[in-house]
Amino acid sequence: MATFESHLQNVMNELRALKATEDEFDGYQKIYIRCSHTIINWLYDVIDGHYHWNRELVHVAYNFFARWLHQKTHIEGNRMKCDVVHKFMVASLLLAAKTYSTPELDNSSGHRARVNRALVQLARNEFKDKMDRMQTEEELLGVLQWRLNPATVHQFSMKYAQLHPLSRDPLSRDGFGRYLYDTTVYQMELAIYESDLMMVYRPSVMAFAAILRAQDQFNESESDCTKEMKRNFSTLHGVLGLKQKEVEEARECLESFIPEVVSVRDYVEVARRDDEAEAAQAAARIQNN
Repeated sequence: MATFESHLQNVMNELRALKATEDEFDGYQKIYIRCSHTIINWLYDVIDGHYHWNRELVHVAYNFFARWLHQKTHIEGNRMKCDVVHKFMVASLLLAAKTYSTPELDNSSGHRARVNRALVQLARNEFKDKMDRMQTEEELLGVLQWRLNPATVHQFSMKYAQLHPLSRDPLSRDGFGRYLYDTTVYQMELAIYESDLMMVYRPSVMAFAAILRAQDQFNESESDCTKEMKRNFSTLHGVLGLKQKEVEEARECLESFIPEVVSVRDYVEVARRDDEAEAAQAAARIQNN
């Protein structure tokens, strides 16, 4: 069984690799495109309303599409037809779903099978035929130069949560680790709408600012998170290669854009009700069988 020290070392190594990837993609982050709200709303609608995929794909697909659109408008200006733009929006989502997902969340063969079936359905609805889809994806890959691994705020959120003393396993349904991760990701999933915010601050900075805010929702009567523990975790920015001023500025922006986050008490109550509902559904299925 791995010791806590080895766990921390592994997480830090993974964070260093993420930071290196983030450095490589830094220029791609600072791309502004018009109508970004419309595009993001469409991506969330497809992922949440139709396919129930991991919401991390919104960030990845938006990254792919913004990079494609930036280069195409630089070359062709604003003369592109709407149907062409929409086709590449779909292609960006397809490519993201094929190549990208948070392993900790989506590691089951059943999930992959569902994604594959959904990809076939989505492609069938948007492209003339298989050749049209393949040509579109090939053009998209060429523009992206096959650089398909941007470091996402979801990845940084997971690793930061794993560093916190209360959440070695952020996906556990027990304890406070899941609250830290979910509350951090919730802020990031809203922050993507603020293009100026996402262009100024890197994913690593945004995620750390968000998890510090999530941590501050704890009080000692509800958890084992002491003031000293909070203070020690908040000083990790230096170890993580982050600038304190940037983290503080990003947090202020998040608090301005998202005035409130769910309290620990409310989150725990919702999780309890969800667990009870799942247990009831499982019992009903067993009884019906």
